[in-house]
Amino acid sequence: MSGLCRLDYPIYACSVLDDNHIVVAGGGGAAKTGVPNAVDILKIEKIGRVVQADPVERLETGDTASMNISVLNQGKDAMLAVGLGGKCSVYSVVKKSAAGGDNTTTNLKQRKSKKKSQPVGPDENKQEHYTFNLLRTLETDFSSDPLQKAVRISKDGKLLVTGGSDGYVRCWSLPDFTKRFSTHGHKDDVTDVDISPDGLHVVSVARDGGASIWNSVNGNKEIDLHSAWNLKMVTRGYRFRCCRYASVIEDKTSYVLFTAHAPVRAGRGADKKAPQGCLTKWARKRANGTENSKNSVLSPVIIQFTGKEAISSLAVSNDGVFLGLGFMEGSVAIYISFSLQCVKKISSLHGIFVTGVSFLPNTEAVVAITGACDASLVSVSADNTCKLTKLSSRYLFPLWVAIFLSFIALVLTGLFMREYGII
Repeated sequence: MSGLCRLDYPIYACSVLDDNHIVVAGGGGAAKTGVPNAVDILKIEKIGRVVQADPVERLETGDTASMNISVLNQGKDAMLAVGLGGKCSVYSVVKKSAAGGDNTTTNLKQRKSKKKSQPVGPDENKQEHYTFNLLRTLETDFSSDPLQKAVRISKDGKLLVTGGSDGYVRCWSLPDFTKRFSTHGHKDDVTDVDISPDGLHVVSVARDGGASIWNSVNGNKEIDLHSAWNLKMVTRGYRFRCCRYASVIEDKTSYVLFTAHAPVRAGRGADKKAPQGCLTKWARKRANGTENSKNSVLSPVIIQFTGKEAISSLAVSNDGVFLGLGFMEGSVAIYISFSLQCVKKISSLHGIFVTGVSFLPNTEAVVAITGACDASLVSVSADNTCKLTKLSSRYLFPLWVAIFLSFIALVLTGLFMREYGII
C-alpha cells in the first residue's frame, strides 16, 4: 500500500488517463468554506523508493463539486466527462509541453509537482501541461434537485451515457452529441451505468433495487437483471450498487458483466446476523452450462459474498483479470474476475468511505513506477486521500519468507543430525 497524495478537497471520483496519470474530482460543494471544487490531473511517479502522485493541472468547477467522471484516452488527446449538478460537461484534454502552446484556458491553474526531496532544476520549463477544451455541456437531470449520479464514455468513444437522480438513463452519440434515447428506467436515483465493449448495450442500476440492460440504439429494455438475480438468490433483501462490463480474456469478442450488491438492511457493529454484501458474475449461458454462447441468455453464473462491509465502488482491470472493490468502511479489495476469489484486502485503508477505484494499466511504464506486481489499484476517498494498493506477482516469492523458511530448514536439519549422532 502506498499513500499517493492528500489533496485540499474531498475526492469523489477517479479515472485513469494514461500509464502514469490519473484524473480525480471532488470538492466542498456550494458551501463557502474555502474548500475548492476541482478536477485534477495527477502524475504518478517514483521518487527514490516512494511512489507518489502530484497535481500537474487543475480545472476549477465553480460552486459545484463533481461527484462522477469518465475518461477515454484517444492517443494524442483524451475525452473527459464531468458531472456537475444536473449537467455533464464534456472536455477534450490535450497534453502540451510548457513551450508547446498557449495554456490560458479559463479556470485552469497549473500546479507544479511538490517534490521536496528534489530541487527544482533547469528542466522546470519543460514540465508537462494540459489544456481542458470544453466541447459541450448537456442537461442530464431534470428533477427538482437535479444531480447527475453516474456517467460513462464507451471504449470506442462513440457513446456517452448518464444516470440521474430523476431515475432517467440518457444516451448520446459522439462526437456530435446527438441524443439517442432518454428512458425513465428507474423509480429512484440511478447509482451506476456502463456500456458493453461492443457498444450495443447499456446497463444501469438504481437505489430502487432495480437493474436493467438497454438497447443502446433505441433505449428499449432487453433484460431485467434484478428479476433474474432475485430468482437465483430467492431474496429481495439486496439492491444493485455498481455495474461493470469486462471483455473475456480468452475471447475478446465476448464479454461478461459484474454487479455489486448491498443489503437493504445494513448491520451494525458486531452484529453476527448482519447480511453480507456480494459480487455477481453474469455471462450468457445455455441450458447445458456453456458460457458466452451465441443465442443464449445472460444469467448469474457466480455469486460471491464479500463480507459485512458495504460495497461503495467497483472497477475492472484493463485486461479483465481483476476486480477492484471499495467499501463504505474505507477498505479496498482485489478479486480474481474468473472465480470471484478475493486475493487481497486491506481493511480501513481510508479514514472514511471509498468513493472510487480504478486500475492502472498493466504496462512496462507502470511496472517501472510501481515495481513488479500483478495489479495496481488506485483508490480515492472523501478523506481527501488517494492511495495505491499493489497485488504482488504470483511468480515472485517474498525474500523474507525465503529467509525464514531457510532458517527453519537449517534448525530442523541440525536437530535431526544431533538426534542421530551425526554431529
